[in-house]
Amino acid sequence: SQIYMKSADKISKILARVTKCYKVEPAHSAKSEELAYFFKAAYADQFNAAEYQNEKRVMERWEWSDIRNPQKYGIQSLSWICRENKSDRIVGYFGIMPVSLKYRNFSYPAVWGRDLITLPEFRKLGIGPFLIDSVLKEIKNKAAIFLIAGLNDQVYTIYKKFGFIDMGYIPLYVRINRLNHIIRSKVNNRLLAPFLNILGSSAVKIIYIPSQVLRYIYGRKKDIFITEIAYFDNSFNKLWEDASGSFGLIVRRDN
Repeated sequence: SQIYMKSADKISKILARVTKCYKVEPAHSAKSEELAYFFKAAYADQFNAAEYQNEKRVMERWEWSDIRNPQKYGIQSLSWICRENKSDRIVGYFGIMPVSLKYRNFSYPAVWGRDLITLPEFRKLGIGPFLIDSVLKEIKNKAAIFLIAGLNDQVYTIYKKFGFIDMGYIPLYVRINRLNHIIRSKVNNRLLAPFLNILGSSAVKIIYIPSQVLRYIYGRKKDIFITEIAYFDNSFNKLWEDASGSFGLIVRRDN
């Protein structure tokens, strides 16, 4: 179609410009300290900035998802960085997570795109499209389907230009467990803040009493127990086989 051709032409012009100043390479080629510093700076103005303050935790999570991923489908790297040629500084990042997508009775190797991010001062320069294009070329023969979820308006437009199809919205549910962090960021009064913390915590507990009672009654009747596990064993595979049949489309990360 004409619209797709115009988008493709626009993307080509952006990529031609960006390629002169930046390069994309596997993220594992960078030092851990360099990656941790980038993540902290890139997410500094995002809603989940607090998750990227502890450098040790950030790198442990990155290594779990990228280095020790149990199912790579032969993909050599699961994340890529974009460097500025002039300074050799990391300015962008894009990762993927290999998954198994089951549609009706057939399973397909797929990847889930995640964490497309650039440094604040390097946004709107074409680095995002440059990373997407590089990763698509890298894994096109390894995965049948490329999935993306949780997009803002700007990134949504970029993916549409690359031919991604909008399959609809995924509901996002949020539950407030604690109010102290919110109160601390909004209230500067040291005397008032502790009082509001106590009041807020009590209100949250009261709100969730009905749901806790229902879960207790239902769980007791059905003999349901929740236990913590250290790893997935073959019992998870059986759960997958038993439960996935009732879904027309379902995705899992292979254990």
